[in-house]
Amino acid sequence: MIIFFSVPLFFKLGKFFSNKASEDNAFQIYQGDLPPLEAPAGLAGVSMPAGKISLTWNAVDSAAGYVVYRMAPGQVQLSPLTTLDTTQYTDQPDQEGTYTYAVASLRSVNGQEAESGQSASIEVES
Repeated sequence: MIIFFSVPLFFKLGKFFSNKASEDNAFQIYQGDLPPLEAPAGLAGVSMPAGKISLTWNAVDSAAGYVVYRMAPGQVQLSPLTTLDTTQYTDQPDQEGTYTYAVASLRSVNGQEAESGQSASIEVES
């Protein structure tokens, strides 16, 4: 059994240090695997010159990174393309066509890692 405590405490300063914690406190207890964060929102893609595709998405609070998924023309499912720690990526596909993309967030705490579900997918023509 694994129990994880995440307790960042932020104390208000007064004449003396207060023992009252602010509303920013986070306390989480879970058993088993690290719970994932939410999937990134706002995934957008733009075709660029030379067949490149530029992707951007909204950051997820506390995310350690992101996994970009891609489905190329002729493929039937999304596959992991790359893992990175930014909210943008430029893909340079091998062939022209319509590409489908999605992004998942990564959470990493105390040596454990959890991947969120995938964002809503988008299609971009290269």
